Amino acid sequence: MLVRLPRRAAVAHPSGSSGGGGCFAATQQDQFRRQHQQRSIKWSSRDSATSSSVSTPGAKRFDFNASLPILCHGTAGPQPVSHAYATKGEMVRFLKLMTRGRRMELVCDDLFKQQKIRGLCHLYDGQEAIAAGMEAAMSEEDAVSAYYRSHVWQITRGDNTGVGSMEAVFAEVMGKYTGCSKGKGGSMHMYNAEANFYGGNSSYTSHAQIAQATGSAFAFQYTGTKQVSFAVTGEGGENKGTLYESMNIAALWKLPVIYVICNVKTAIGTSNERGAAMAEYYKRGQYIPGLRVDGMDVLCVRDCTQFAIEHCRAGLGPFVLEMDAYRYHGWTMSDNGVTYRTRDDIKLVRSTRDPIDMTKQRIIDAGWHTSAELNAMDKEVRKEIDVALRAAMAARPPPLEALFDDVLIEEVSTRAVGLRDSRVVDVGGPCDGNVVVDPLLLR
Repeated sequence: MLVRLPRRAAVAHPSGSSGGGGCFAATQQDQFRRQHQQRSIKWSSRDSATSSSVSTPGAKRFDFNASLPILCHGTAGPQPVSHAYATKGEMVRFLKLMTRGRRMELVCDDLFKQQKIRGLCHLYDGQEAIAAGMEAAMSEEDAVSAYYRSHVWQITRGDNTGVGSMEAVFAEVMGKYTGCSKGKGGSMHMYNAEANFYGGNSSYTSHAQIAQATGSAFAFQYTGTKQVSFAVTGEGGENKGTLYESMNIAALWKLPVIYVICNVKTAIGTSNERGAAMAEYYKRGQYIPGLRVDGMDVLCVRDCTQFAIEHCRAGLGPFVLEMDAYRYHGWTMSDNGVTYRTRDDIKLVRSTRDPIDMTKQRIIDAGWHTSAELNAMDKEVRKEIDVALRAAMAARPPPLEALFDDVLIEEVSTRAVGLRDSRVVDVGGPCDGNVVVDPLLLR
């Protein structure tokens, strides 16, 4: 049965523009806003939620890599731009987060070689400082939409608990029902809505996380919260139209979104020189300010991310962060990573820029822990991983009756768009694919 509904009134966009037709009616908009504003926003109480300063008790100064300075586009950048401060507690937390991520990915490497992981598997080892440093600057209420290289993001956002745990990641990549996506998503589709982590998006969807994160930013602005949305992607996806369409609307409406471009220089297997006419990705926003960040230095990542967040929370619009980073594995496990770069290249980065080694050395130089004590911490992380892996391997795959769970098989309404109008029509009973359109809509 078709039910003709009155045309919904267009509502002005928060920026003052019409925002196009098909918006919420005024009463629906107000209800939507009140509903979300009533939710208590609890900002993170973690010690590392804000950067330490010279006045923070127990904080020490750590210099950034002088050969890879912070570069600015349309902004003066964080001050100071040459160094950061951190406490013992912050540095130890960073080390544990990154070590946990590194060890987890190395186990995934082994599982893939044992054929316990099927399909594509993209590993994050070498890039751990990006997730750890960004998370230190974020609120728990901020949202992250990432690309397919997101195992480490899953446990960083989820604080290694519940579906955000290493056990849930191991289970997911092995197709087990206790996985974060019930074993149906696999390596590329991590997800944890409770932690405001929205995947895990394939490159074949034209990097859907970019538009998705921009939409989240619109929702935050629309409902009047102070949340910030992050779109995390690699440099290989920055020549696609999705990015520029998203940046354009974000700049027009001053949306609180940060576009994070993890630049490992080789994309899937093509160097920046061959694939990008302009590889200074922090300038890709043109009319959007940006920073080039040392993505292997967790403190540099933290301070630059906090600067970008403050920009967004102040209502100044979007921001771009280019993370100059490196991945030790190839694009995926089926890529040995040495057909478009040499083993010496990888060895050089490991020996001079490794984020975990850098953090360990800073802790030792500060006199906070000895090398032996840090090795003991590493062993504790290995034990955590062993426990998580055993639990994941003992789990069962999804039962047969779960085959059609989470699959849309029935619609109660659909939209029919005419030349001059937009209506909502109800379709009685299960949708069989033959939707009847009211001919009056096409008058």
